[in-house]
Amino acid sequence: MQKKLLTAFLIVGLVPFAIVYLYLIFYAHDKITQNILSREFENIQSVISTAQNRLLRADKELQFLSKLDVVDDVVVGDIDERLARLLLQKKKDMHAQLEFVVIDPSFNYVTSSAEHNLQGRYKYLHALQAAVKKKQNFFMQGHNLIFYTKLYASFNHKFLGYMLLEYNLNNLANLTAKGKNIYGYFLNEKSHYIVGEHKQSHLLLQGREGSLITKKNLIVYKRLHSHFLKGWYYVNVIKKEKALDFLYDFINFMSLMLPIAVLLIVLVSFVSAKKIIRPLQKLTESVLDITHKKDYKHSIHLDVKDEIAKLSDAFNELLATTDTALEKLETENKLRLKRFIELISIFNAIIQTKSETECIELSIEKIQDLTDDKPIYFEKKKSEGAQIYVTNFEKNTKECYGTLLFDKEDFSENELRFYTSIATMISLQLERIRLINATTQASRAKSAFISNMSHELRTPLNAIIGFTQYLITYEKLKQEQMEIIGNIENSASYLLEMINGILDIAKIEAGKMELHYETVDIKELLFNVVSMLTPLAEQKNLTISLDMQRCKEESIFTDPYFVKQIIINLLSNAIKFTEKGGVEIRLETLDTKELQLSISDTGIGIEAEDVEKLFQDFAQLDHKIQKKYKGTGLGLSLSKKLAKLLQGDLLIQSEGIEKGSRAILILPI
Repeated sequence: MQKKLLTAFLIVGLVPFAIVYLYLIFYAHDKITQNILSREFENIQSVISTAQNRLLRADKELQFLSKLDVVDDVVVGDIDERLARLLLQKKKDMHAQLEFVVIDPSFNYVTSSAEHNLQGRYKYLHALQAAVKKKQNFFMQGHNLIFYTKLYASFNHKFLGYMLLEYNLNNLANLTAKGKNIYGYFLNEKSHYIVGEHKQSHLLLQGREGSLITKKNLIVYKRLHSHFLKGWYYVNVIKKEKALDFLYDFINFMSLMLPIAVLLIVLVSFVSAKKIIRPLQKLTESVLDITHKKDYKHSIHLDVKDEIAKLSDAFNELLATTDTALEKLETENKLRLKRFIELISIFNAIIQTKSETECIELSIEKIQDLTDDKPIYFEKKKSEGAQIYVTNFEKNTKECYGTLLFDKEDFSENELRFYTSIATMISLQLERIRLINATTQASRAKSAFISNMSHELRTPLNAIIGFTQYLITYEKLKQEQMEIIGNIENSASYLLEMINGILDIAKIEAGKMELHYETVDIKELLFNVVSMLTPLAEQKNLTISLDMQRCKEESIFTDPYFVKQIIINLLSNAIKFTEKGGVEIRLETLDTKELQLSISDTGIGIEAEDVEKLFQDFAQLDHKIQKKYKGTGLGLSLSKKLAKLLQGDLLIQSEGIEKGSRAILILPI
């Protein structure tokens, strides 16, 4: 127990520590990472908003300059230096890498904010022409985002040319994150042009925003929604090690503290367990000693003043209660044992009675011996007391036979239950007597019926069959008379067959069928039966095949008469219910040391749910195909009973109507 308690303390102490440790490793890592990514998404949005504001401001400055009156100086042959000074001053005011350029309608340089004015055609001529054609007020060229606007004279609204602002996107680099552990940059997805610090290999960016977690870095990106920088993303890269530096330090601290915590928990657990176990061991030893000696009057005393002392006091109270309960239980058990013995004695006496009167009188006499002269009577009607019910087998109902009368105030509740149980025994014995009498009468009636059938019916039937055969053989009868006499003979034979079947079944059920076992050549017996019934099959143009190659036995020990009767019934049925095709007979030895005879036909077959009905006496199936074949309905029933009598079995198998059937006879070797 000390080991278990020590283990429990260790589990209680270490499980929270382990949960925190596992949380830090598996869950906190992901949680902190997600928090960092969420924060960086906010930072990215701030950078993107600032960048887009700068571009909008540059575009507005260009629009402002194009509306000034000074643009009227853009006239061929009349270029004023004040426009160039204005553009240069505006460039200085914007504190950025940019150039203002003015070109005429023929796309030739007019002036610019460059320290040295340019000459000749505009260098981004084709890109400008394409933008003008698309009516787009900006276009990209290398690392420059170029805004432009058309210039018109203020006095006659004459088209004077274009003013352009060549804005170097490197101006946005100062917006990107820069540091030892983080850096950011703008990225054009198509041209892969990058603005800002870049140390990351090519990234596959998908969707409007997202994040990537690699072994070394946390990467967050978001697409700019400005129409000036379509297809551009801003990307922030944070070094994973530094971002999660606190988490890793804490995990290392926890790993360092783990052995120290285990050692402290083991030490504290050992001391605490020892303090708890000692009084418990003493308590256990005392309990075992009390249990062994069965001395429940003993009490336990411990030199402690904690919860274990309360447990000891409670156990002492339990001992005292148990001792009292055991004494009471022992007394009750003796009384119950005495009552049980008395009940068995009464029951043994009751079941020996042969009549209802004897049963009641003996029961009252036995009960009176137990009641210490307390009066108990039997009244043959329903009254208040222990009522006796018996079954009316003719109506299949329960009827009150009578009542055991006694004064309930003279008996305890347990005694009343005891005498009620005796009343139930009397009911069962009365039912048993009635059932025996009814069964005896039925058996006698059945025996008388069998005797009458045997003497009164079989004798005249045999005479009728004899007379009809005599008339057919020796009298010169007309064809019509021959048919009538033939019908009489067939009907008498059919009736005699039914009576013989009924008599055989009655003898089997009465246990009067005698078996005469002897050694039988089973192959010869089967061959003789097949030879006898082959003409019947030939009349219907049916084939009969006999296969006995798988039979390893030459002879079996059985009753040849009944075996032959079963086989004749089965083979006759197969021929009777088959119109075309044939019958296949197979005899084989099974691994179970049994002989199996199977008779398969191509006849009318039977539904699977009707198979069991065939073994009922006088069974006739309702199917229209099967109805046209006449029969007594006793052949299969008698064959099944005979097979069981021979310690074998008979089975019928079929896949359905018009699919043939198979009869299987199994006999012990």
